[in-house]
Amino acid sequence: MKIAGYTENIIRIVPGLLCLCIFCGCNQSKGTKRNDDRAAKQLDSLYFDANQLITSSNFEKGIVLVRKGIAEAATEKNDSMLSKFYWMASLYFRYKPAPQRDSQSYYTLLAGKHADLSGNKRVQLSTFYNRLTIFFETQQLDSAISASNRVFALARELKDSITLLDANLVLSYCYRNKGLLEQQFQYLTRTMNIYQAIKYKYNTGDADKESKRVHYIYTNVLYSLADYFYDKNNIIKSLEYYNELDAIIPEKRKSHNPIIYIGKGSCYEKMGATDSANKYFKMAVEKTDTIWYFREHRSSAARHYARLLLANGHSKEGAWYLHESLRLASETRKPHVIAESRLALADLLIGEKQWHAARDTLQRTISEMDTAMDKKQKVRAYEMLCQVFKGTGDYRQALQYYTLSKVYQDSINTEQVMRTTTEMDVKYQADKKSQQITLLQKSNRIQELQLLAARRLRLFYALSIAILLILFGLIYYYRRKLQRRNLERVKNDLETKALRAQMKPHFIFNSLNAIQELIVTKDYSRSSQYLARFSRLLRMVLNMADKNFITLQQEIELCHLYVSLESLRLKNSFHYSITVDEKMDTEMIFFPTLLVQPFVENAIWHGLSNKNGDKYLSVHFEEIGDCVRCTICDNGIGRAKSAEIKAAKIGTEHLDSKGIKIAEQRISVLREGLVKEASINIVDLYDGEGRGAGTKVVIDIVSFLTTFNNENTDSR
Repeated sequence: MKIAGYTENIIRIVPGLLCLCIFCGCNQSKGTKRNDDRAAKQLDSLYFDANQLITSSNFEKGIVLVRKGIAEAATEKNDSMLSKFYWMASLYFRYKPAPQRDSQSYYTLLAGKHADLSGNKRVQLSTFYNRLTIFFETQQLDSAISASNRVFALARELKDSITLLDANLVLSYCYRNKGLLEQQFQYLTRTMNIYQAIKYKYNTGDADKESKRVHYIYTNVLYSLADYFYDKNNIIKSLEYYNELDAIIPEKRKSHNPIIYIGKGSCYEKMGATDSANKYFKMAVEKTDTIWYFREHRSSAARHYARLLLANGHSKEGAWYLHESLRLASETRKPHVIAESRLALADLLIGEKQWHAARDTLQRTISEMDTAMDKKQKVRAYEMLCQVFKGTGDYRQALQYYTLSKVYQDSINTEQVMRTTTEMDVKYQADKKSQQITLLQKSNRIQELQLLAARRLRLFYALSIAILLILFGLIYYYRRKLQRRNLERVKNDLETKALRAQMKPHFIFNSLNAIQELIVTKDYSRSSQYLARFSRLLRMVLNMADKNFITLQQEIELCHLYVSLESLRLKNSFHYSITVDEKMDTEMIFFPTLLVQPFVENAIWHGLSNKNGDKYLSVHFEEIGDCVRCTICDNGIGRAKSAEIKAAKIGTEHLDSKGIKIAEQRISVLREGLVKEASINIVDLYDGEGRGAGTKVVIDIVSFLTTFNNENTDSR
């Protein structure tokens, strides 16, 4: 029991302990997360402050914060921030008063290493893009071109159009400095295409960082295009781009864009418009912002302006601007900029025949900046030294420097030839590749077309077979249908003949009964007339026995003979009329044989024979459009009364008139193809008191043709 109680207590306590542990763990986790967030914010703040100091030339204060940031980021094992701080350190060693290239390279490599370790693609992109720009600024052009591959891959992966835009622009600078102008233009075109695709997302008037960056890159593309066309000696086109820049850059920002004035001044100088050139070079000197970033531009503007002043005889003012250019160049700490200003000053001294001062300036420039000077600068320096020593009469030294200038000039020419050859080879390879691609595309297209043609041919064969099978099936079906129809027609024809054959005995039997009655009553005169008419009618019926159609005239004549026989039999007890519309040509219209007779017979035997008083029968033929209509009308006792009488005599099962039934069957047979349409409409007539007052039968026949060929009317 004690054990059970102890266990029970344990069970009660455990949930509480678990909750306490979870609570403590959660609090610890939350506390750790808060600490991490706080540390990250501190590092971001530290980086921001360091960046502000370094970019505003407060290098020594800035590097203190950078070192602190590196230590804290290393403690936190934050590779992303380490990469950023190492990059800031590389900037310090790049731009401080006494640059240390080795240290700069070391920290640049560390920045790249920790960017990779961080796994943060965005940090990697930023770091490798910065490395690309450093390679370009230090004129490691091949390294820059190689580094661009990683930048392009990351930018495409992250869909960072702005960095892609910027990287293409930097590549265009690299190819320009290599002297490969076509490749430069190719990358400028790519940059412009990317800008055109994304410019709608970034309004130039927006104050956000990305819009400003896109606008800044676009202005640099315009600068580069203006520079490209200037190098191509297309001054008008170059000036158009500078004017576009002048138009899109706000007036308050032009102090940060001195290249507009320098570029326009250079274009006007090339065009021989000295006053305009002087105006823009002076504006570049006076309006450019004085911060350290723009000292190179101010130095260049002062140098150009000084050269123009000297050319126009303003020696004192020109010399002042040359010295100002050299002062500004020295503050940039960029050897090639300083060398350019010193060469310009040496040119002035040579013009004033200050040989010794010019010699000292040139020799100092060569000794201090030999590695930073490009070959064109060296050629100019050696040519000027040659001129200096010729001026002092030291021809041996003059020849030595002349030889050096020619060596470098030949080297430049060789490089130019090599560049031209390389450019042509690149074009050739590009064209060759393009042709191969085109040929391959054509080959693929031909294969696609062949496959498509083969598929279409197979489809054609399949469809043809299917269509043939369907056609054979349809032909077989229609042949069978035609055979069935022909058999049906033959059957119908035989049935019609049989029906007509049934009518003949019926009619003959009635007629012979009438003759017998006349003979028994010894009415020889009427029996003779009756027999004559009967023989004539019988002859006509026998002659037409095998014909489906006879002329309307023959049908009317048959009807006349039959009605006259019935009238004679009934002792002329009813009046009758058989009329034809005068417009009808009865000899040219064909009508189904003996179709009217059963209805006339029915009217006489069942309608008129049982009536007392005046009896009248009318048969009228008329043509209504394509329809031949026969209307049979009597004023007999009507079908209802006739049926009652007949039922009383022979029973209800024999009420139907056999002649009418046969006629209706013939109408059905006629519709099978002998006529377009055939119909019988029987209307009961009533008097004012609702009693039967006769019957009207309307027979409509619509033929395929107005007339039937006699050959077609015969039964085959």
